[in-house]
Amino acid sequence: MPPVHGLELYSDNLGITGTPAEARRAVAMGCYFSISAEMLRSPKHRRLVADLPSDRLLTETDGPFVEADGRSVRPMDVPSAVDQLAVLRSTKTDTMARTIRANLRPRFRSHEAGSRLRFG
Repeated sequence: MPPVHGLELYSDNLGITGTPAEARRAVAMGCYFSISAEMLRSPKHRRLVADLPSDRLLTETDGPFVEADGRSVRPMDVPSAVDQLAVLRSTKTDTMARTIRANLRPRFRSHEAGSRLRFG
């Protein structure tokens, strides 16, 4: 498996970082994108996320710098992000959830394989 590059588009008080051109370059590099429900509140962010390939989407599980309802994003917020991504992509929530799990699964396999390597 080729190396996995990571790039996270994130939101803060100023809004999502990254431009459509930067997102296209990141896709070409093989990057994945971690999306939170909070990120999808803005029309600008929704347009940017809508243009990302489905096979590069992940959901944000923790966000110490991303707040929702006055608190940091937590794993319990993932279903909301999946719901919103499904609406954005005109698909069913369970279909979007399967897509995200399929995107995540190889990342864990790659990590597990690397963790079995021993040095020295």
